[in-house]
Amino acid sequence: MMLAPGKILVAHPKLQSGIFKQSVILLTEHHDSGSVGFILNKPCQVDLNKIMRERGIDWPSTDVLYQGGPLNTSALVIVHTDDFSSSNTMYLPGGFAVSSDEFMLEKIAMDNRPNAFRFLTGICSWAPNQLDFEIKTQKSWLTATPNDAMLFNSTGLKQWRRALNLVAAETTAQYF
Repeated sequence: MMLAPGKILVAHPKLQSGIFKQSVILLTEHHDSGSVGFILNKPCQVDLNKIMRERGIDWPSTDVLYQGGPLNTSALVIVHTDDFSSSNTMYLPGGFAVSSDEFMLEKIAMDNRPNAFRFLTGICSWAPNQLDFEIKTQKSWLTATPNDAMLFNSTGLKQWRRALNLVAAETTAQYF
């Protein structure tokens, strides 16, 4: 499958260590200067309500914060359905988007929310051709086209298994 924004990377079952073990990553950029994405299925121990209070925002929700990646861990972003926009929103194929600005937090706190979303801190980044090497040579990643249910309706190991099932279904559909 062609790598492109809006696709997911699913950690191969043989990938057995580190932050990427059993991870599902939404790819948001893939071009000659490298690739960027966000891990979607790893809740982190940081309390989102505490972060919001520190930013002076009254947060009325029990939303969970996820570990989006090992880099730039102070960045707060949301991956969401494309029925929401803020001052810094990047739209992806497949009906998804990523927003990363203070205004999005105020909007969501006032109940102006996307249909489905996930809060993330940190990002994943690959140098030029690194991701292609990890897929083709190291066989670390499988790829698929996500849907809303796979991205937003489960987390952790369950989400990774759903992503593996999606990879299997797409692979099978190529041959039958």
